[in-house]
Amino acid sequence: MSAASGRRAAVLGLGLAIALAVLAGCTRDGGEGVPLAAPFDEVRVFGTVTAAWQATDEERAFAGGVRLAAPEVRVRYRLDVETELEDKAFIRLSGFTLVDEDGHALGDPAPETVACTLGSGRLERVLAGDVWIPESAVARINGFRVERLAVPLSERGRGLYHAWRLEGRPDAAPAVDAEIAGYAAAPPCTPR
Repeated sequence: MSAASGRRAAVLGLGLAIALAVLAGCTRDGGEGVPLAAPFDEVRVFGTVTAAWQATDEERAFAGGVRLAAPEVRVRYRLDVETELEDKAFIRLSGFTLVDEDGHALGDPAPETVACTLGSGRLERVLAGDVWIPESAVARINGFRVERLAVPLSERGRGLYHAWRLEGRPDAAPAVDAEIAGYAAAPPCTPR
């Protein structure tokens, strides 16, 4: 092997080692998180959803039997929830998506969803799973988005939610009552 070939191989090897270290070691958290507020009063925040994620060394070039335009990397994530309510609240989380600094999605939303009740305090891993994003996007991860519904289940919270859901639809009371009963009967949130 020539000296030039040896240097080229060493540079490529070093470049590959750095890329793998960046991908495998990329652990981030979502910073401040996203607020939890009831849909009838989005000003009064009573909780927060925070996230942590880590890029793995697992890559794929195919998905669904089709060759991808660019290789993708598996990113593992978890969502933690903290509430400040004295009574429990119904929480539904879905559609976790990693985003760049401009808020643009870096991949498809995660398929996992959770619907459960949570009392006051913090619970880690309320929702966890994996997302695949283009390998070139890993360094651009700047935050996350998640679809969420939070309904306080105190007597007052249920009453306010009931009135809000009935606005302009007074004949929908039985359906709204059943919806709220379903939220109250949801299982407690547990770590996943």
